Amino acid sequence: MRTIEALPESWPVIPETALIQVHDSNGQPVAIGDQSWVWQRIKSYCAHRRTPREVTWLVQGDGIWTPPLWPATITKVEHWSSDWASRVVDLSPWGGIVLRGDAHRITAIVGADNPAPPAVIKAAARLTNYLMQQIDAQDSDFWATSMRWIVTPEMKDGETAPGHKTQESYTRPADCIAKALQNSGAADLLRPHRRAN
Repeated sequence: MRTIEALPESWPVIPETALIQVHDSNGQPVAIGDQSWVWQRIKSYCAHRRTPREVTWLVQGDGIWTPPLWPATITKVEHWSSDWASRVVDLSPWGGIVLRGDAHRITAIVGADNPAPPAVIKAAARLTNYLMQQIDAQDSDFWATSMRWIVTPEMKDGETAPGHKTQESYTRPADCIAKALQNSGAADLLRPHRRAN
């Protein structure tokens, strides 16, 4: 099976109040701007679609077929016989349609103009904040996956005083971007949306 998914006309909006204010090296606020890149990452992880778009599936073989994305309204089913030709298909009692023949092209409108649930908005905000945030020494445990302090004793009048911090560093692993959905906690919130209903 092959999926050809068009981009929607719009994406859900992440409220500005859910986003962390990121600053550049000069202390100036950085605008996040277009949020479509966040939703495209989430789209690749989930089967649920929040805004309508056209999707075409190329499917081979007989049997019951159910759209792998949700919610889907099938608008056209075609069968290949030296060219694509429309075909009327039977509905399956378990959902989906019954396909007969070898090659099929199924077109549907997937997604509805319903607001995204709070958990999905929260996941999008977590992912955005994770990818936009730089490691901050003033908030050292924020998004840092490894922290290191080297403490050496400080001598005063020949006596050892409480430790004096001489070095600190914060790091992220090399795959922090590839695992952003998991590392940010967004994947946990999106778990119920991974499969079509």
